[in-house]
Amino acid sequence: MWCVLVTGVACAGERVDFARDVQPIFSSRCIQCHGGQVQSSGLRLDRRQDAFRGGYSGPVLQAGHSASSRLYQLISSGIVTDGKTVRMPPG
Repeated sequence: MWCVLVTGVACAGERVDFARDVQPIFSSRCIQCHGGQVQSSGLRLDRRQDAFRGGYSGPVLQAGHSASSRLYQLISSGIVTDGKTVRMPPG
C-alpha cells in the first residue's frame, strides 16, 4: 500500500488494480484514439472489459503476463507490421 500512496502505482508483488494503476495511464495517453468516441483498430481502453477483449488484431492484454502482452510490446519496443515498426503512442 505504501507504493500506491507515494508513487501512485503498485509495488512488486502487490496486486495491480486496473482502476488505480492502469486506467490513469490509459486516460492520459491512449483514450484520444482508443476511448468511447474513437476506437482505432477496434481497440477501446476506457473500460476494463473492452481493454481485455482487445481490438481487430485480437487481445492486447494478458493478465499476469504483462511483458507478453501485445500492448506492452507496442509501448515498449514496438511491433513490426508490414515491414514498419509500429509503436504506441504515436509521435
